[in-house]
Amino acid sequence: NEKELKERIFSYTYGKNEKDPEALISQKVASMLGIKWTFVKYTNAMWIDLRENFNKILDIYPYELCTPNLQEYFASNFISKEYGKGIFVPGYVLDTAAGNYICPDEFSFLSRLFRSKKNYSIYNSKTKDWYRDFLENRTTFTLLPATWFESVDCEFYLPFIDNNILEYFFSLAYQFRKGRILFKQTIQSIYNDISPKTNKI
Repeated sequence: NEKELKERIFSYTYGKNEKDPEALISQKVASMLGIKWTFVKYTNAMWIDLRENFNKILDIYPYELCTPNLQEYFASNFISKEYGKGIFVPGYVLDTAAGNYICPDEFSFLSRLFRSKKNYSIYNSKTKDWYRDFLENRTTFTLLPATWFESVDCEFYLPFIDNNILEYFFSLAYQFRKGRILFKQTIQSIYNDISPKTNKI
């Protein structure tokens, strides 16, 4: 049932200080959703261990493809030792589709001239190609951190690397993604159904 499921779920945030604004928001959201929350604090011991075992650690990471994501390295090690094996469900890629990255061509004068403000979709093939290339390059950096989850014998699930979600957000005209307007409205609508108080954080 729902209560038993929530007992098995917990969220986490990493950083140097548990009182950082992002950590506090994360903690409040988890509390309102009734989910356990933990903070992965960066310590000197973590960095010392990384430095002393650097070559051994990077042997399991394809660093020739991109820079290792050490945030997930620290988090996966900490959480697996504290709570045992489990399934990681990170929110990778969603910020990209939501509007954190917008094709420069969408802001050009000609692009705006031939696209009505009421036009809800992107028809420019150049723009679509830019997003395809961007996503392919971004996915390399985004997916490789999953290597850390596997290194501690944990599974992972990436819910937002979904063609339906990505195609929808990338098809929207830039004015609906600028400032993540539509994304925020969507999230607020979801929270209104789950936990309305969460939208006040």
